[in-house]
Amino acid sequence: MSICEMVVTEHAKYIVSKDSKQQLECIQSLLGSSDDPALILAIEHSIPLFLASSLLSQYGYDTAKQLCSLMNKPGPITIRKNAIQFKGTDDELCKWLLENDGVESLPMKDIQNRPNSNACYDLDELKRCKGNGRVMGQLTSPVGCICINPPIAGKGRKKLPKSIWSMSSYQKGFFEVQDAGSQCIVAALSLDHPSMSD
Repeated sequence: MSICEMVVTEHAKYIVSKDSKQQLECIQSLLGSSDDPALILAIEHSIPLFLASSLLSQYGYDTAKQLCSLMNKPGPITIRKNAIQFKGTDDELCKWLLENDGVESLPMKDIQNRPNSNACYDLDELKRCKGNGRVMGQLTSPVGCICINPPIAGKGRKKLPKSIWSMSSYQKGFFEVQDAGSQCIVAALSLDHPSMSD
């Protein structure tokens, strides 16, 4: 049996088991007598060992474990408004999406400001943990960052009525699908805006 087959077999046993005691036993069988926290995180959260080690060294065990848990949850579906094709505000695009494509959406800035919002990662939860003030600075979604089909509190996401690529707004070029994180990175760099003639 190849190493890859063995890893898949062991991982499948862990995933299939619903009982946390059984999951713990599966993890312990993989670890043997190891008490290496990086190895434990890597196996528990299906991430590469180098990433688990890096997270541990930067943030400590509790925060690293939370970050690993977040990485295994589906993130929000976000789009980036094309301000050249759609001249209106983010709220106007959200209204247009609902009226013309039947898709609910909210600007990410509105989601981040809602109390008890579970539409995106709970970054505040990470910040509240002891010693985690340095994990992330202020995250502000840029203008044009919109969450498609945000989850309803406690109910998760509804299925989209149609694929994003068949939506008339997409076909008109009003937006592109783009992860919120990649949109925030540019804003976080605080770059000067050169003129088009430069």
